[in-house]
Amino acid sequence: PYPITVCRPKTYGGYPESRTKYKTGSIASLVFLVEMDGEHKPPDSSLGHAEEIWRLEGQQGHVPRNLRMCLKLIEFTKPEVIIQPPGWQTTLHPRANITLSMYAIGCHTLSSARLLLVPRSHVGDCG
Repeated sequence: PYPITVCRPKTYGGYPESRTKYKTGSIASLVFLVEMDGEHKPPDSSLGHAEEIWRLEGQQGHVPRNLRMCLKLIEFTKPEVIIQPPGWQTTLHPRANITLSMYAIGCHTLSSARLLLVPRSHVGDCG
């Protein structure tokens, strides 16, 4: 897509041109200026610690809080739905009931979703 063009690298032995062809919507950028503190150089004690990244309770330093914000912004660039299937049988019969868990990532609200089961052999990029 414009303005991204096909790349033809020659350094380091190059790589296939097919790896530089991008689909519309597959490249995005987002720029934010995050002000950590009113002071130009806040005290080290206000920066936080690595273990604060994964917990929300208690005091939060500037770095863990802003890192979590960046991770959330990365999720928003490409929302996805993750489905965790139960241990279902290899063969499903038409109109059979199944139970699964579905999680929306990269959005605030998932208003509706439709699940379509397709045989793996019919999907080219299904790993």
